[in-house]
Amino acid sequence: MQATTTASLANAPVQLSLTPDEKTVLCADQGDRDNPGHALSVIDTATMSSRGDVATGSGPHGVVIDKSGNWAWVTNSFDN
Repeated sequence: MQATTTASLANAPVQLSLTPDEKTVLCADQGDRDNPGHALSVIDTATMSSRGDVATGSGPHGVVIDKSGNWAWVTNSFDN
C-alpha cells in the first residue's frame, strides 16, 4: 500500500472512519498522554482538506458512524 496524499492534523491520529457516501473521513486525533488531542477531525476525501473539528473529551480514540452518515460516536482514552 502506498500513500497518494496526506492531510494535516493537530494531533497524532489513531482511528479513521469513512462515511457511507465516502465523501468524509472522521479522524480521532488522540495524541498521547502528555499531549492529548481534544478533537475529531472532519476531512473531505475529494480534497483531503479539513472541513473543521468537533470538540471531544481528552484523547479521542474509537470512531463509529451510523449507516445514514448523520451520526457519529467517539470514545476518549484519557477522559471519562
